[in-house]
Amino acid sequence: MLLKRIVVGQLKEGMVIAADIFESNIGVNMPSVRHGVVLTNDYINRLKNRGISYVLVETPEGYRGAPGEVYEIDSVHIRGDILFDGRVQINGDLFPQVKIEAGERIVIEGDVGEGCLLNSANGGILIKGSVCGSREYPVNVLSSQNVFVQSQSDYATSFADIKASGDINISGNISDSSISARGEIIIQGEVCNSTVYSQTRIMIKDCGSEWGDPSILMVKPFECRELSQELLELDSKSTEMLKEKERLQNTVGLIKKLGKNIGQLPHGKKIELSAGVRRFRQIEEEVSSLPARKTKIKIKIEQSLEAKRIIIVGNIFPRSKVTIENSSLEMTKKATGAAFFMKGLKVVSSPYSGGF
Repeated sequence: MLLKRIVVGQLKEGMVIAADIFESNIGVNMPSVRHGVVLTNDYINRLKNRGISYVLVETPEGYRGAPGEVYEIDSVHIRGDILFDGRVQINGDLFPQVKIEAGERIVIEGDVGEGCLLNSANGGILIKGSVCGSREYPVNVLSSQNVFVQSQSDYATSFADIKASGDINISGNISDSSISARGEIIIQGEVCNSTVYSQTRIMIKDCGSEWGDPSILMVKPFECRELSQELLELDSKSTEMLKEKERLQNTVGLIKKLGKNIGQLPHGKKIELSAGVRRFRQIEEEVSSLPARKTKIKIKIEQSLEAKRIIIVGNIFPRSKVTIENSSLEMTKKATGAAFFMKGLKVVSSPYSGGF
């Protein structure tokens, strides 16, 4: 059963109070409305008159809400998993082993405990504390949009698997984790013993550490994949057109062989042969234009890969690996302030002196 925090003005008769309601003016051990009370208009008016803003109510078994609806609850009142089609907000830390599947945005006002699962089907995820998994019980975070982790502790994220269709922004250090996004990834801390994968760009403070714990940073630009797919489609199209041209070669040969006698053919046959010749010439023009089109695409791919795809603001330590597209570079010595990109078919670097 879900517990839902609801504005007093939205209360209706028949709703069931899910937690005792206390008022400071009557003493903390004397609840004004007790858990399990079924609300009537008299109870609702009493709550309004006493200036109470929110209450916690029980929802029917299997209740999932609707898009646009907000499920807000204090973490101490969570009983089991939360499956809700609207937005979910947890006011406090999320205790271990809790699963939240939301149709819209998820907001956690505190830390996320080990073994938790957060899944937003159509929204982003904001965590205002740490993501604290363990080797046995990692935290899983899956978002259809952006993910933000705004921890103030030294290690914002540990033993976590975070995936986003948008961007990922983590304010502190991460360790023993997998971070993956279609968009940009920014980690304003140290990345140790972790894998970071983006289809756009990665920017982090430090990669690895003085004590080892190397990490893998990988960017495979989605625009390069799209352009590569376009190249494959052009090659496929070229093969099909050459096969068609070969079949039409017989039509062209027949017309040459007939010469002036072509006029003796039936009208329908002459139209058929004429259409075949036009298609043959059209294919010749298209095939002749393909090399130039393919060259333009290859230039676009090269230019895309030459952009700075992985940026280390601070230090990158030995044994850490940088991969762009299908080329990798393993660090053999410590470097400070570096931007990595492709030149030719290899990953190379240049100095970087900027910030985030």
